Amino acid sequence: LKPRRYKRVTPVSAAANGSGVFNGTSAYLTTASSTTAAGDFTYEAWVYPTTSTTGLVVTVGSETANRTYMYVTSTQQLGWGVLAVGDFTLGGTVTLNQWSHIAIVRSGTTVKGYVNGTVLGTTTTYALTAGNANGFAVGAGKTGTTLFAGYISNARVVNGTAVYTANFTPPTAPLTAITNTSLLLLMNATPFVDTSVNAFAITNTGPVTYSSSVSPF
Repeated sequence: LKPRRYKRVTPVSAAANGSGVFNGTSAYLTTASSTTAAGDFTYEAWVYPTTSTTGLVVTVGSETANRTYMYVTSTQQLGWGVLAVGDFTLGGTVTLNQWSHIAIVRSGTTVKGYVNGTVLGTTTTYALTAGNANGFAVGAGKTGTTLFAGYISNARVVNGTAVYTANFTPPTAPLTAITNTSLLLLMNATPFVDTSVNAFAITNTGPVTYSSSVSPF
């Protein structure tokens, strides 16, 4: 008898697939509290916007106390803002109906933005402590303001480290809880669980639903 031949199948990790579905009208995720940061930080996520509206992707801090946030503008550019200071459009192209990796990085007092690993030309100066003692939000502000419409995957906040300081190749696998990671939402088979060492409880408002078929990886 001839030996039976089997087709090699490459296993697919559940951690590598999926995203949260944010409807732009009611769906967002929050934590009740978080650690306080000082110094460098990195906010990043994979985003897939589906409408030309301004939407917050990651918010750090409350609606009334030193909030900082990363967002996509209605013209598909990357922006970041500080409550009571202002919003800053950093540029780049966050294309509709397509995955983009976005990041806001503070090193010293300089804040830079990255889209798909490319540093943007505009930088800002921010000398204050990142105001995040009042928790995190993904897909909106803490009270459901400026909601994001589309898909978000692998949202990570690193307090204390400027993860990216020059152009880089965007991640090709799920992010990990590196040193100083304060929040990590992989959006995998258990999508709404903080896999950082903090393991913050996540409140799902809206609700945000899970897609196993729309993934950046």
